[in-house]
Amino acid sequence: MVPHLPTAVLLTALIGWVSTATADRTRGLPGILLVLGAGQLLMHVSLGGASGHFAGGFGMTTSHALATVATALLLSHAESLLLIAVAALRTLSPVVWLPAPVGTPVALPGLGRTDVRGQFIAVMLRRVCGRRGPPLLS
Repeated sequence: MVPHLPTAVLLTALIGWVSTATADRTRGLPGILLVLGAGQLLMHVSLGGASGHFAGGFGMTTSHALATVATALLLSHAESLLLIAVAALRTLSPVVWLPAPVGTPVALPGLGRTDVRGQFIAVMLRRVCGRRGPPLLS
């Protein structure tokens, strides 16, 4: 028998949400194995109860257990590889994101001033953009 569709969808969403929230807080093989096994057991019991089919047998239980262990091993290995990749990127990030070094101002010979920008602005205001006002008798 097939379980009632709205009930099956609701139970699947609820158990998936709880399993995902729990999996966010676990690390390592034992935690992953516990969350996967509990989620799979809850799904089987709830959907089996909704459809009136609880019979499992040794073959089905063994295949579920092997699939759970294999999936937990794969996820645990992927998690450790991801942590290694993040650690490697974290060690590279200060090198990549350092700001460019700011050069020191160069002292101009004979002027005794090191503020090149201030001197440039003074020259611009004095020579290039001279102050010009309205005519004297306007």
